[in-house]
Amino acid sequence: MHKEIEAMALRGLKEIGAEGVSIAVVKDGETLLAESYGFADRDNKVKLTSEFALPIGSSSKAFTATGVMMLASDGKLDIDKPVRDYMPRFALDDPETRDVTARDLLCHRTGLPRHDLFWITWPDVDRDDLVYNRHRYLKANKPFRSKWEYNNHMFAAAGKLIEEVSGMSWEEFTRERIFAPLGMKSSFFWQDERSDIKQPVFYKDQGRRRVPCESEKATALGPAGAIRASITDMAQWLKFNLAKGKVGDEALLDEASFSQLWKSNISYELLPFSIPEVIPMGYGLGWFLNSYRGELNVEHGGNVSGATSAVSMLPDKGIGVVVLTNQESSVLGYALTSMIQDILLERKCDTDWIKFYKEAFENLKKAQEEQLAALRFTVPGKPMTHDGAAYAGKYEHSGYGEISVIYNGRKKDKLSIDIHGNVFPLIHMHYDVFRFETREIPIPVNFRTDTKGGISSVEINMEMSLPEAISYKRVPEPEEKQEV
Repeated sequence: MHKEIEAMALRGLKEIGAEGVSIAVVKDGETLLAESYGFADRDNKVKLTSEFALPIGSSSKAFTATGVMMLASDGKLDIDKPVRDYMPRFALDDPETRDVTARDLLCHRTGLPRHDLFWITWPDVDRDDLVYNRHRYLKANKPFRSKWEYNNHMFAAAGKLIEEVSGMSWEEFTRERIFAPLGMKSSFFWQDERSDIKQPVFYKDQGRRRVPCESEKATALGPAGAIRASITDMAQWLKFNLAKGKVGDEALLDEASFSQLWKSNISYELLPFSIPEVIPMGYGLGWFLNSYRGELNVEHGGNVSGATSAVSMLPDKGIGVVVLTNQESSVLGYALTSMIQDILLERKCDTDWIKFYKEAFENLKKAQEEQLAALRFTVPGKPMTHDGAAYAGKYEHSGYGEISVIYNGRKKDKLSIDIHGNVFPLIHMHYDVFRFETREIPIPVNFRTDTKGGISSVEINMEMSLPEAISYKRVPEPEEKQEV
């Protein structure tokens, strides 16, 4: 099996495209494989090994959900009681969410869309500020509990719930209640400086080139995706889950509480293409539930800048697979997982999983690029309605905070926008419509005027699933004191 998986991994690295990949395979409580292939650092020819820790991104959500259920098992909270019973200051914009529960937070049914540009452009926002002061002003795009809407922010709120109930930070709680008893000694969080643990170079595709990049350190959103772990540590995580909350003979989570993690709460729509042999069943608490070849498949993926993870289990067969790569937005993990599951299930598969995922993802990227190109549409001969200096100033939104528009007449792109220390040039499109680009995504920016013709607000498409852009009101300039 080892040689077969190695051949698959090396083929996948070449054909799907990634520098390195780490794979763990567990069966019936035993680690069958925990190996790495390819490079941790391409330019310096440093091989990736099992000693390296990689970001697992949103696969961290299952750790947060497990932490909540540990507190429920301790009798310290009820996941079906209103969150405000434990966090009185917590609220969301929709009045219908007054009784939002921990279950709602953990299964993505609050109706709140991703709002990911919030934390991408505000990485150092404080978790207390985010959960208690900002979330209440983020708009929903679906009615409460009506439809699945994937959302990182609500896992930040779930992490804050752990903090309020336990009296420990989410990070401390996760270290003490999960990492330590599972023996996950090479696991930590993206804001930690850990020179004692090997970490690879992270890569992303930029045009036709694969280039190094930095990964996120958005601490407030940590409970949604901050964990970094070695492949051997992730094998321990598989064993814990396949044992339904036990480490050896010790139950860290009673079976009734553990079962809530794998109970479907709401149907989900994840990808715009169907996958052979896979039938979606629902979303549990921090886990996707589906049927793979007629077997219950409990899984979750994760993606951050420069790294992708795939964690999957066929619990009725005692099978678990983790695939980690140091490549952003890679489908390699999903392809290898299906291939390894087929080996362990001893079933012949007619689908070439590497070819299938490569083609499906390339088609998806092509469609996305066409959509993004439409956002760069410019109408020539439609000049700005004001001099550049008239747009400059501070603007604020109760949820998204304060931003600044800066004018520099000496530069080609004379206007720029400062969003919490991230400065982006504003590219003029037509009249008072501009755009800036982050992560190669064009973000439309539209200035508005008041009845006197002055610039009074700026609308930015920070969450494109909403019918209206986020509107930042202009902050009045302080009046100069006149000498008497």
